[in-house]
Amino acid sequence: MSLAKSRCLGSWGASTIVCRCSTLEQIALAAGVSRRTFFRYYETKGDVMVERSDRFGELLLSELAKRPRAEPPLLAIRNALVPAVEAALAERDLVRYSIRLLRETSVLRRAIMERRNRLEERIAALMARRLGAARDDNTPMLLAFVTRALHDTAFNAWYDHETDDIAGLVDDLVGRLRAIVAAVPPAPPGRQRKAARKRTPERTS
Repeated sequence: MSLAKSRCLGSWGASTIVCRCSTLEQIALAAGVSRRTFFRYYETKGDVMVERSDRFGELLLSELAKRPRAEPPLLAIRNALVPAVEAALAERDLVRYSIRLLRETSVLRRAIMERRNRLEERIAALMARRLGAARDDNTPMLLAFVTRALHDTAFNAWYDHETDDIAGLVDDLVGRLRAIVAAVPPAPPGRQRKAARKRTPERTS
């Protein structure tokens, strides 16, 4: 990212865009950059929100990468989610504004969902490395989907309830997920053995 773009993204506070800036011209002025510089990177206010949303995804990916491989996957996801969501909520006004806009604006929702799909692919690749998964093992993709779903749900739950207990919020979501999975009857033994064979990592000689 160029220095100019970094300045566009980082020099204005969340309260500025939420409370005072209704146009890109106003955002550029608050950022202390020229209109031409700002419009070089952003065409709409929605573009700004998509860019900022990417930062929240990067926080999650970074926290996941820090988790020790000895941690079970769901515990690692939980332990990455808490600091990632807490860090994102340092910009509470921006998070609140983004969620409201996502719920109301289908065009912005589609744009952000496309970026989140890319994030999910990166999480799946990280999980595959973490698990040493074979190429035909769907576990990393499943874990990536669960990670992103918990991430999105955590922000929406925070928006609806405005709690400061992020660890408690995440633990509640993970607990609900565990209860849902626990209620599913086990697969027949033959199917379990077949699935276990597929999960065995490829060995190199």
